[in-house]
Amino acid sequence: MLAVGLVTAFAGVQDANAADARTVAALNQRLAVEESRSGTASPQLLPLLGRLAGATFDDGALGEATESRRRALKIALRSYGGQSPKTAGAMVALAEVEVLRHHSVDAEPLLSTALPVLEARLGADNPVLVAPLTALARIAVARGDLHAAKDAADRAQ
Repeated sequence: MLAVGLVTAFAGVQDANAADARTVAALNQRLAVEESRSGTASPQLLPLLGRLAGATFDDGALGEATESRRRALKIALRSYGGQSPKTAGAMVALAEVEVLRHHSVDAEPLLSTALPVLEARLGADNPVLVAPLTALARIAVARGDLHAAKDAADRAQ
């Protein structure tokens, strides 16, 4: 009975992996079509890059997710400038993946740059700020700076 359960569970994992691979392939195909239509640096690509990063992240491919997030940030910077909430959102999205990859050195400046833009646009109490503040707190803990971690965590509440 246990063997049947394990085989069934393994088959379910294989089905999920195949579905994830199909999703990533479909998103890559849609991205290629949109690139040919609007150009490789078009802001029209941003939603597709976000979905692709999410799908590859869910699939465990953090390197691929990071590349999609980096590309989205470059497009946002070119299209909207450094003080745009869209660019700040792209910075936070990339920083969150970098934190998970334990690349705090890459994540911290992105968060420190994005946070004031988001605060100015959305207000200091907006729930959108929880994610970047939590990421900053995690980075501060990893660095051993418990005071900065507490400050960021308190602001996130």
